Amino acid sequence: MRPRSSPARAERRRRGDHSPCTREIVLASLGIRRELPTNVPAVIDLPALSPGEIEFKCGMNMLRGVIVVEPRT
Repeated sequence: MRPRSSPARAERRRRGDHSPCTREIVLASLGIRRELPTNVPAVIDLPALSPGEIEFKCGMNMLRGVIVVEPRT
């Protein structure tokens, strides 16, 4: 069993982009879907996670990336 991180809070701000593709962020493996209003911080509370990568995508499944969870040292 791998050690888990502490819960975390991520803040994401959508700046001036009015594309429908960037209106929300989806972390499907965590069951999280959040709207990203333009020029307003959106806070996403993350649970304690095991080290590894958590994929995120836009609501249209076109833009994607990963959040890297590193082990505690």
